[in-house]
Amino acid sequence: MTTVHPPFMTTRYLRHCRQEISITRLILVCIACIYNSLGCATAFANKYPVISYPTSGVSSHFYKVPYTGYFTAVNGSFFNASQYYKSQRTELHLSGITAIFLNETWTLKFDWTFDQGFYSDLYQVGSSLKSNITFIKSLENAKMELGLQNAIFMGGSVQEKACIDTLQREFHCGTGLPWSDYEGYELPRDLELLFRFSFFF
Repeated sequence: MTTVHPPFMTTRYLRHCRQEISITRLILVCIACIYNSLGCATAFANKYPVISYPTSGVSSHFYKVPYTGYFTAVNGSFFNASQYYKSQRTELHLSGITAIFLNETWTLKFDWTFDQGFYSDLYQVGSSLKSNITFIKSLENAKMELGLQNAIFMGGSVQEKACIDTLQREFHCGTGLPWSDYEGYELPRDLELLFRFSFFF
């Protein structure tokens, strides 16, 4: 069985790590601002009442890791590189709601999720913040909601490393493809329209 080895980090990868650190700091600042907005003595907070609170928190990566590390090569040989896709850092994702009451009938709601990211030898995901945006119109006996799912998405970039066989050939340990043929992977960021009309009796 051919041995697989993660290659050394390149200057390009190190540069990306610095970018990831900057994005992580930005996301953390945004989260802090959301939590502090309720008590901030700002003109915005005074004019528009705001509530913000977490609804759940789980010690796991929010997005599914797309590869197990098990694959069969073109020549029929079976490989097990699953140890290179095991998490090596603490995983955490938080979900919550932030609502801004624009007036007596209109509310702007953010359903957000912060994910701390994922780190393994071959597959890494940066910290991310995503949120739906929904405008809510409250009527006497009804409620109308209009919004966009995944309207905001920050961070979450994916970095992967190649495996190297004994002949120094690079390939992808998740799919078995030659590294030059692998097209990469991105987190799902599908933008969807939301419309809901509810009656109350």
